[in-house]
Amino acid sequence: MLSGEDDFSKVVLGIAVALYLAIITASFGGLVVSRPTIGQAILDAAKDYGSIIAGIPVFVAVLIAKQQLDASRRQHIATIKLGYRDELDGLQVAREIAKTYKNHSQFDKIMGLRPRRISDSDIAAVSKTNSPEVIEAFNVLYGVVNLKNKYERKPFGHSYNEEIFALAMGKNADEMMASNDVLRAVDVRMEYLRQFMPDLQ
Repeated sequence: MLSGEDDFSKVVLGIAVALYLAIITASFGGLVVSRPTIGQAILDAAKDYGSIIAGIPVFVAVLIAKQQLDASRRQHIATIKLGYRDELDGLQVAREIAKTYKNHSQFDKIMGLRPRRISDSDIAAVSKTNSPEVIEAFNVLYGVVNLKNKYERKPFGHSYNEEIFALAMGKNADEMMASNDVLRAVDVRMEYLRQFMPDLQ
């Protein structure tokens, strides 16, 4: 949202500068044509349009202030991201592992292409996400993948159509549904964090 407002302010500022320069150029061009010499045109422009010309330093100051404000905003966002770095890293780990197991099929198992097991370092990274939902969903996925636990279906979580689809596609339904829970929890947390970091992917 801030990005849209920022783009709008840049457009308004650009239009204002273009109009200002067009007025000055047209005024000075008219004087050059109507005066006998360019020197006379410059003197008359300074006399007749002094207030317009005096606005040039103001526009320069506005442009500099805008650049400083943009730089300050970028630095502020970078500082916020630095503070959330561990959490963002943990969310990335959770997302990548969940995607891997969601797309993993029974055929891959037969071919010996099973993804790596979830490690203690993965759990440690995800535990820094500050989101109980992400941590809980990831722990369930860990139980399904590493401990061979059965996925406990939630009353209104997944439809049986998802489970049937998973089986039809040769996927492990428990792994797929546990992975979906992780991905949903990560998306919710990322949406929350975008309040503070609008350009977050």
